[in-house]
Amino acid sequence: MIVAEVRMSTPGKEAAWETIQTLNRLWTADDRPEELARFFHERMIAVVPQEAAPKLGRLACVAGWSGFCRMARIHSWEESEPHIELYAQGLCAVVSYTFAIEFTIGTTRFYQKGRDLFTLVFEDGRYQVVADQYSPMP
Repeated sequence: MIVAEVRMSTPGKEAAWETIQTLNRLWTADDRPEELARFFHERMIAVVPQEAAPKLGRLACVAGWSGFCRMARIHSWEESEPHIELYAQGLCAVVSYTFAIEFTIGTTRFYQKGRDLFTLVFEDGRYQVVADQYSPMP
């Protein structure tokens, strides 16, 4: 399946959510995390609870997602409870949602729930991720 780049002339909540769903599908269902580069801004920052330092830049962020995909076999991914706010006339979008993921590393199966918080900017006719922070559910 080829995932088309999400492009639009007018930014909006639906476009921001579609961008997030499309990029999540790439790494969770399609096993093509290297294609996340199309969605990650060159100066993206990602903060994850497993690492003390943030991932800085598109290449580091793609490498992080790709590393997880090489290590894990993803069985399921589900997004729910999306909340999207637009700022600066839609040029900035903040997207929060709950997720559930089930995956295997080696012989151990994991089920995790968490919350993702993405910040996107609208540049070159499309939304691009400039920041991501995820946290596990308590």
